[in-house]
Amino acid sequence: MHALKESRILPTKARRFPLQKRVLLVMALLALAVSGCNFQKMEGGSGDDGANSIQQTRDGGYIVAGLSFSTDIPGVTNHGSADYYLLKLNAKGAVVWQKMYGGSGIDFAYSIQQTRDGGYIVAGHSSSTDIPGVTIHGINDCYLLKLDANGAVVWQKMYGGSGDDFAYSIQQTRDGGYIVAGYSSSTNKDYYLLKLDATGAVVWQKMYGGSFDDVAYSIQQTLDNGYIVAGYATSTNIPGVTNHGGSDYYLLKLDVNGAMVWQKMYGGSGDDEAYSIQQTSDGGYIVAGYSSSTNIPGVTNHGGTDCYLLKLDANGAVVWQQMEGGSSYDFAYSIQQTSDNGYIVAGHSTSTDLPGVYSHGYVEAYLLKLDAGGTMVWQQLYGGSLDDLARSIQQTSDGGYIVAGLSTSTDIPKVFNHGGEDYYLLKLDADGNL
Repeated sequence: MHALKESRILPTKARRFPLQKRVLLVMALLALAVSGCNFQKMEGGSGDDGANSIQQTRDGGYIVAGLSFSTDIPGVTNHGSADYYLLKLNAKGAVVWQKMYGGSGIDFAYSIQQTRDGGYIVAGHSSSTDIPGVTIHGINDCYLLKLDANGAVVWQKMYGGSGDDFAYSIQQTRDGGYIVAGYSSSTNKDYYLLKLDATGAVVWQKMYGGSFDDVAYSIQQTLDNGYIVAGYATSTNIPGVTNHGGSDYYLLKLDVNGAMVWQKMYGGSGDDEAYSIQQTSDGGYIVAGYSSSTNIPGVTNHGGTDCYLLKLDANGAVVWQQMEGGSSYDFAYSIQQTSDNGYIVAGHSTSTDLPGVYSHGYVEAYLLKLDAGGTMVWQQLYGGSLDDLARSIQQTSDGGYIVAGLSTSTDIPKVFNHGGEDYYLLKLDADGNL
């Protein structure tokens, strides 16, 4: 209300000040209005609801995608079991619209992006056989939705074979089409990549990997119009690539047609799985996931699993690598380069011994801010006494951060849990504060 009152008397006061002071006053008022846009909140119903992907939209609000088992969210129809659950929020976190998509089976959304026409593209998987106009090919199919700006379906399609096919990451490409990454076990569990045109028709689809389990979690189009892909591989028979033991980070650099430019594995004798990759401003890459390995040269594991972060050059050579976390279990699910050329990381932690960080409960949302060289700037935990996880993070236009995940906590101050797991959404300032 203070900002509103000041804005009403601005015309009168403006006559008393020169133009420069008027501009400064307007800027101060705008800053005051924006400063009130940090929030933490939960969305969902009495069932389990978990957010996997969030992005700031061009209107300053946010789009969120995940899944919901709830049947009692007002104004939203659950089609059976779990549905894709999408939320459009305004800049203050208020719900503009919320919708569910799917059928009577299990439908999980993992990735969402606003498209250049103001609509949205969504990727995940579905076991539903009764979605109107959509044919499922196997047990689970990659399930893609193209929506308009209001969440109405433009088209929806399934892709895959007779087994399980999951889509974990999607991005609109510069030609107006889409690139999708996940896995397929329609023959064995391989990286499964799809290049689609603007209508969802397949331009090409390919599998990559070996004879064991290989899963792709993140894909991005690169500056040369090729693609960078990250996930994990347990295969030991991929030509020209050495598996260090257990599962390794498995990275692919592809050209525009999906042909291999290079492929590499990173890790140690334990399990190492990459969940997020982004090309950096220097043409290299930043990667985040987790590691249980204790024998990666020059890297210290603090106990259990650690957030395992890699900065690579354009050819996949390691610039620096490090682990972050405490003596228990720490996971990184999302990483992004920030405007200061540092990095922001989101995941979760069960560690109670992170230096300078207060733990509220058993599993907490865990955020890390690093500088360009990987040195810690700050780390914080968020949540309550139960389970709180961060799955997706993005720097916002005001220099802060928007975070999405899930929470079962009922004791976070001023936050209402609707039952079971809820979407857990945080808008933070540049220092990680609410």
